[in-house]
Amino acid sequence: MKSRFLLLLLVVPSLSAQTYTKWEIGPVFNAIFLNKSLNQFQPQIGGRLTLNFSKFLAVDSELTSSIVSQNAASNYDGGYALLFLCGAKATARRKNFALFAKARPGLISYSGAIKSLINVPPFVITQRIGEFAMDIGGGIEFSAGRRLGFRYDFGDTIVHQPSLQGAFPLPSHNVNNFQFETAVAFRF
Repeated sequence: MKSRFLLLLLVVPSLSAQTYTKWEIGPVFNAIFLNKSLNQFQPQIGGRLTLNFSKFLAVDSELTSSIVSQNAASNYDGGYALLFLCGAKATARRKNFALFAKARPGLISYSGAIKSLINVPPFVITQRIGEFAMDIGGGIEFSAGRRLGFRYDFGDTIVHQPSLQGAFPLPSHNVNNFQFETAVAFRF
């Protein structure tokens, strides 16, 4: 208990030291590991927009898309992934860096999920599907001046996969996916 109190005493006086601006925008590179059974690595690029309500609380959003298609597909995923997330970000700021936690619900859409199979000749029919996603994690931001920053995120992107009906029915379930992001923030 004493160690937590000491940590709080060290952090609180310096929370207001790092300057912040109302808006942040910039490119993001995202590496997410989807479909653990097939070990699918999905590099993604996109953009980020953040609205800071105060030094401590913000709405953080991003839109990213795969730059390569998955090598394998299932009824749940396949093809290119498009990911949109928007949620809360809580930040503790120091002079040149900040630590943050984030919780961002959103959607992930796949361009080539398997819809059905036709036996003669063997064809696979694919479709675009969308699933609920939740990104929970944290990271660190470094300031390179008042208007420029660099951000590194680590998180768990939880994807809800609905139940499947048919010859081999599967119940709905959630899949955890490790995600690493790096971004540049232009502040204004």
